[in-house]
Amino acid sequence: MYNKHSNATQKIVNGIYLYAKDNKRIKTVSKITGVDSKLSANDFKSGIIDWLYEGMPSKYLVDKKNLDKGIYLSKVSVLLERYNISNAEITQKLKCDPSVISRYRNGGKDVNPTSKVSIGIANKIWDRIVETEDYKYICKVSRIMIPMFI
Repeated sequence: MYNKHSNATQKIVNGIYLYAKDNKRIKTVSKITGVDSKLSANDFKSGIIDWLYEGMPSKYLVDKKNLDKGIYLSKVSVLLERYNISNAEITQKLKCDPSVISRYRNGGKDVNPTSKVSIGIANKIWDRIVETEDYKYICKVSRIMIPMFI
């Protein structure tokens, strides 16, 4: 299976889009995928890719070639602070050493954005977003920052 950001995936989805457009089947693709047919071509194609990779393991979702660890770590830190999530809380949930979480907050060199710890932190942040119903903040921030977890 190809990564969500691979050239092959982009070409396949572009081919689906062009075929659907040329054969007046955009609404059919929209109905199947749930992607709004009124979106721009690029947003529509992105929606198809999101639909294709929904529920896939992170190794297929994260663009490892273009991942900026500094941006990733700063986003993690901001979100952990925003939702008042302590190192102890994450350590307990993930059953890991507190120093691991400290490296995520402080920009450790050995942080792996596709690791189980990263996914666990993302899930904890998401749980807190749901608890606080702070969707407006996330929508606002996601327009400004590159998505943390693709």
